[in-house]
Amino acid sequence: MPITTAHAGRSYPPLAPYELSRAKLEEFTTALQDSNPAYTGERPAIPPTFAAVATFRNWQQLIDDPELGLALRRLIHADQSFELFRPIELEDSFEGWTTLEDVKIRGHLEYLFVRVDVTDQHGQLIGTSRATFIHNRAAADAEEAAKAAKADAADLQPSSQAAESAAPASAGQSKADGAVGSEALS
Repeated sequence: MPITTAHAGRSYPPLAPYELSRAKLEEFTTALQDSNPAYTGERPAIPPTFAAVATFRNWQQLIDDPELGLALRRLIHADQSFELFRPIELEDSFEGWTTLEDVKIRGHLEYLFVRVDVTDQHGQLIGTSRATFIHNRAAADAEEAAKAAKADAADLQPSSQAAESAAPASAGQSKADGAVGSEALS
């Protein structure tokens, strides 16, 4: 069943808490190639963009929801914004509360407006992330139809033919033409 405007307002429970540590901070700043000394030392600052780590994993809930029928390879991340209410601190533990705020359908394109409220280990709101995704339904449907047709064709194949096509070719025999040895080439 493809996503519809009726799915707007759907919420998902938080995933297991994401624990921020020095090692994860170092991985993040290394990936960004950001050697700012403020991100090291006794009380390192945490880049505000670290909130993306906490929200990114929550988006997977939408992709995994079979009722929405989303194909990841047909999903474009179109927009992203963060509103932080306090600095992120080392040893914070994040939980993300995901809501599909709105859905707009324009032809074969589906626009998903997603909010993730990020809370700390005390349940206090750290910030809110908003993202817009565009899903190409026509392409996703075409891929699903092709898979289904291939599966149907395999199911309709006579059992003797299926056994032949599954059996490995013997030495000198080609599955494609059934020819044996070099005699078939002359």
